Amino acid sequence: MKVENLFYFTKYPLRILRKSILCCYIQCSIRSENDLFYTLNKQLEFSVFGWNWNALHDALSNFEDVKEKNIVIVHEKLNLQEKFLYEYILCLISATLLWKKYSHLHRFFQFFLI
Repeated sequence: MKVENLFYFTKYPLRILRKSILCCYIQCSIRSENDLFYTLNKQLEFSVFGWNWNALHDALSNFEDVKEKNIVIVHEKLNLQEKFLYEYILCLISATLLWKKYSHLHRFFQFFLI
């Protein structure tokens, strides 16, 4: 398995949003762990979510009930505190690798605006 293309960097989020079916947009105003959890839970409509990093990893790794094939998280700018940013990036990497390796039902993409 190739590890390339875990994250994408772009200037044009509207092109992404038009092609995506299930999309979450993380705005630069999100600064706290709870704001991040709230936004992800609300926009991605997790079936179960425990409001901690392990729960986020589990939720991002389990889109079995989602009908849409493409799942996209677009990050406007990450203004999280360093300890939260580290945990969040680890969750994204781990979940993305799981989807790339094991799933043919979904494609999970992370975009960061530059």
